[in-house]
Amino acid sequence: MIKGDCDSKFLPVKEIFSNALESGFETGAAIAIEHKGKLVVNLWGGHQDANRTKEWEEDTLVNVFSVTKGVTAICAARLIDEGKLDPNQLVSYY
Repeated sequence: MIKGDCDSKFLPVKEIFSNALESGFETGAAIAIEHKGKLVVNLWGGHQDANRTKEWEEDTLVNVFSVTKGVTAICAARLIDEGKLDPNQLVSYY
């Protein structure tokens, strides 16, 4: 059910991913993780549709919806930590 590559050091990630798909809660999914500039996990599996007639492919497109909010928050926190963003400053300042 799972396709792709996974560095042996990250096999627990592959197991969790596989369990999530086998649970039936997820129809299909993909995960990619870079560690120190190297792609260490690149996995996909399951199906693209609820009827499970079309397999998930490596390049299956998905909506990310509100995922960008978390990523933006991480970036903002990093900029604040580096002194490049002042949370007390008006947005119009930037």
